[in-house]
This record gives sequence, structure tokens and C-alpha cells, in this order.
Amino acid sequence: MWTILERLARLEERVDRLEADLANLTASRDQAQQDQRRYESPLETLAITWSPDAMQNTRIRNCLYYADIKRLDDLRRYSDRDLLRLKNFGQGCLRAVRAKLAELDNPTHATVSG
Repeated sequence: MWTILERLARLEERVDRLEADLANLTASRDQAQQDQRRYESPLETLAITWSPDAMQNTRIRNCLYYADIKRLDDLRRYSDRDLLRLKNFGQGCLRAVRAKLAELDNPTHATVSG
């Protein structure tokens, strides 16, 4: 009879440890997701500012979407040749993307001198 009670106590201890481990894993996962969101640069911020030509803007967004390019860092890793290999991504798209990246990398601020 004591062995059954001892086994039950051990099982309860195991369940408690497993619940604590699960809580720690959940907290770690949540922290990792928050960190990932903090360091991502979504392309949606660029979607509005690409080019005045809406067709080219849509074409660029679609090409990047189908190539699974979701962050600016991903886009910067692609060479011109790699981008031109994407379906429907031509020289005009390449020029627009490179110009926008150059603009984002070197923003010019107008200063007023007195």
C-alpha cells in the first residue's frame, strides 16, 4: 500500500517539474518572438514610397513576395544578377529598388541656415 502512495507522490513531483519546464519554455519562446519582431524591418514601410508608378510598385512588391524576401536585410543580400533572375523583375525594378535602398542608407536632411 505504501508503494502505491510513494509512486503517486513521485508522479506528482514529475508533473510539477514538467509544468515548470513548460512554463519556462513558453516564456523563452515569447521572449524570442518579441526579439525577432524588434529587429525586423518589414517591407511594408517601403511599399508606399517605392515609385510614383503604381504598376512598378505592385510589380516590385509581388516579385519580392514570391521570392520570400521579407526584410530589408534579405533584400540587401541579393546581388543585381540574383534580383534580375526573379520572374517579372527587370531593369526598371532593379533601378527603383537600388535607388530606394541608396536613399534609405544615405538620408539627406535639409538644414536651415540663419
